Amino acid sequence: MADSGFDVVSKINQTELDNAINQCSRELETRFDFKNTGINISKSEEKITITSETEERAKAVLEVFKEKLVRRSVSLKSIEVGKP
Repeated sequence: MADSGFDVVSKINQTELDNAINQCSRELETRFDFKNTGINISKSEEKITITSETEERAKAVLEVFKEKLVRRSVSLKSIEVGKP
């Protein structure tokens, strides 16, 4: 009897990820509660970094980013949130 198996490879659509980051950035620039607060979201290779002066604002930005990912059909299972 032969052994059989398969590998599952899941990749994120990088274009959709970039679009979600760009949409999130634009929303952060225009929303009254985020204006002039020093919030930033950026991508480098395999990491997305959210910088903020307070942990609460960073969590709010994360929620906005997750919303944009869902709208772009990028699974939230594909991201891993680290400690602030």
